[in-house]
Amino acid sequence: NKRIVIFGHSHSAKIRSNLNYNQQKTIYANTGTWIDHNLNSQSMMNFIVITPQTINYASQTHVDLYNYENKVVTLMAKDSIRL
Repeated sequence: NKRIVIFGHSHSAKIRSNLNYNQQKTIYANTGTWIDHNLNSQSMMNFIVITPQTINYASQTHVDLYNYENKVVTLMAKDSIRL
């Protein structure tokens, strides 16, 4: 019955939406794995920002996936849902 699931499991950062068993939209957001430093001198620093909907009926909860690299924040993916 959860409609938004956030996790950081695989190394593949992405946002996917599906329908649950009640045919309601659900959002799965994967940040990938946060690695400050590794042997290849690469860093993977992704994070999710959730902006809750307001009481306005047209408002939606926004789920945004960002990457942080070299002091620059880049939007990678986004989706929204009315809860």
